[in-house]
Amino acid sequence: MNVVLVGYRGTGKSAVARQLAERLDLTVVCLDDQLQRKAGKRIPEIVQERGWPGFRDLEEEIVRTFAAGDGQVIDCGGGVIEREANFGVLRTAGPVVWLKASPQTIVRRIA
Repeated sequence: MNVVLVGYRGTGKSAVARQLAERLDLTVVCLDDQLQRKAGKRIPEIVQERGWPGFRDLEEEIVRTFAAGDGQVIDCGGGVIEREANFGVLRTAGPVVWLKASPQTIVRRIA
């Protein structure tokens, strides 16, 4: 079983992922971390080098890889659902939970 967390930056995906993983005895997978590890670069560098389409291509590859796994709480990057293909794959991986927060909360968290 997997649980997939989506939502805008600052909605609490990483914090909720850690709590869920602990309670459900699952492993946390942060897709942004995995993407950076595979590219050997930070996200801004990837975008600068490949542009947003190239970044999203790499992200889609990472989504497919980890959605095929099991026993995970998948913490998705904020823009992962910009591609319908990603959302379709993630829905097959397990329940998808969309986290939301007020604009004020998001601004405070990412400031």
